[in-house]
Amino acid sequence: MVGVGLPPAGTGGHRADKWDVDKWFKALKVELIAIDDSMLVRLSDQESAELFAECPLPDDGTPLTTAVEPVVDSSRYFVLRVVDKETTKHAFIGLGFRERTDASGFTTGLDEYRKYLLRKKEAEAMKAEHEAQENGEEAGH
Repeated sequence: MVGVGLPPAGTGGHRADKWDVDKWFKALKVELIAIDDSMLVRLSDQESAELFAECPLPDDGTPLTTAVEPVVDSSRYFVLRVVDKETTKHAFIGLGFRERTDASGFTTGLDEYRKYLLRKKEAEAMKAEHEAQENGEEAGH
């Protein structure tokens, strides 16, 4: 379920109890889509599969919470930073799951992507260290 027109987050972050969670803008299919080494949250129409919005997840070391921010008072609600591919304009929308298990699956997918990025970074560091050793350089110099 997606809501638009979110009230601004206070200093403590977004709160679901400030949203009218019974007034959904649209019910959508939510998917985590991997494209090469990147991932995005794709929201599409449940019937027609028409794209509604996409939320690209950062893969450059920027915290994932810049794209998907959990609200502070519920495990079923999030704020997504959706981006238009053509114009690169962005907007923040609320995402809520009716079932806690669906929200948990979404969170697990985000955690798996976070772990993947960490492993990738570690592998790149190991490769750079190995290449430095092969070239006769000392690590850290």
